[in-house]
Parts: sequence; C-alpha cells; structure tokens
Amino acid sequence: VVEICDFLRESVAAIVQSYRKRKEHVSALLASFGRAVIEYDADLFRYFTCLLEVNRFSFLLKIRFPNDFPECSPTVSFRSLYYLRNDRNIIVQNLTPVPSYSPDWDGIECVESIKKYVLCQSEKFKSLNF
Repeated sequence: VVEICDFLRESVAAIVQSYRKRKEHVSALLASFGRAVIEYDADLFRYFTCLLEVNRFSFLLKIRFPNDFPECSPTVSFRSLYYLRNDRNIIVQNLTPVPSYSPDWDGIECVESIKKYVLCQSEKFKSLNF
C-alpha cells in the first residue's frame, strides 16, 4: 500500500508540474505575441496559435505542448494562409522538436528559442507555398 501511495503522489506531482510549466510557457507566448494571438488553450495550456508575418509572408504558427512536457519539447507547425494542397487541405509543415530544447528553460527562454527556430524555418515553408 505504501508503494501505491508513493506512486500516486509522484504521478500527481508530475501532472501538476507539467500543468504549471505549460501555463508558464503559454503565458510567455501570450506576452510575446500579443495581438497576433489567434487562439490558445486557456484550460489545460496544451496549444497556442498565432498569426505571423516574416518577410511579407503570413502564416499561422501552432505550438503544442505534449503530455510529458517539460521533459519533451513543444512541437511547432506552420499552416498556410494562401494555398491548398491538391486534396483541398491547407498546406501544413510539422517541424522537428525545437532544437537544443531544455526542460530547465523558463517560459521566456523557450519563447526566444522558438522565435529563432521559426525565423530559420519560415523561408523553407514559404517555398512550399509558391
């Protein structure tokens, strides 16, 4: 019984820590992107979407926080505003997890890393749309 109680206590602590870290990171994203925010999960803080423009090219940026966040990196994807694929679905580019991500980062550090990553990857995504 003691082992079960310890296991449950550790599981609840991990869930609470993940929730707090997601909330911290989404708050940092909200502060950083301000009026460009389209939507975000205000209950569980699992995703964030905003409208970005880089070099006169606009697209949606979607960031998802996995269940095992902060141990695992948030995922980033771009969604086209301009074109559809042949099957009439929007063009989406799912990027690899944020490079050099660290679970020890605070929200601001993570947002700065995501911004750099997005700037580097946006030109590649732009070429998929033209």
